[in-house]
Amino acid sequence: MVEAGRMPPRQSALGDLLVPRRIGPDAAPPGISLAERLACAIWQISAWREADIAPLRGALAEQLGLTLPEKPTAASAGDIALFHIAPRRWWLVLPGDRSIDLAARLAAAVTDRAALTDLSHGRTVLRLSGPASRNVLQKLCRIDLHPQAFPAGRVAQTPLGQVTALIHAFDDGPGFDLYLPRAFAYSAVESLIDAATEFGLEMGS
Repeated sequence: MVEAGRMPPRQSALGDLLVPRRIGPDAAPPGISLAERLACAIWQISAWREADIAPLRGALAEQLGLTLPEKPTAASAGDIALFHIAPRRWWLVLPGDRSIDLAARLAAAVTDRAALTDLSHGRTVLRLSGPASRNVLQKLCRIDLHPQAFPAGRVAQTPLGQVTALIHAFDDGPGFDLYLPRAFAYSAVESLIDAATEFGLEMGS
């Protein structure tokens, strides 16, 4: 039985692919760290009409203390983030242990203004960080990841190898969170490992 206010545990779609290990050159500190984020929830917020965006903005500010992004960027407050992913559509990312309670409050606040859909079990979330992380992603995706073009806070949807991903630059480390369709995550991680090996890759940490 699921404890009230908590999501059921989410099993990884990656098997033992990201078990803690290091691959690539051993002489220097690894240039890449790659790990899965299992303990986060993803809710999609879809405004019904353009006229609903202003009231929706007010509801989100009241409930979350966040400003609704109007461009492909992220707004964040502590461990909660809100991404603009398409016209009238956003993703809310938050810790899984707060998801059900907060989503219930938010659903009540946006009723008749927007649809709220739980995407958590349909996505695999990876955290890629380290000095060579831009180099790794640039091998696989079709957007300009230079810091001036894709600074911290930017969000974009792009093919990552053969898999469509949402990429969020969460800091200038550089560090990126990658949101992948669960069914294709294994293939995408294999591509990331291949791209990262030359820089030294620390996995599962």
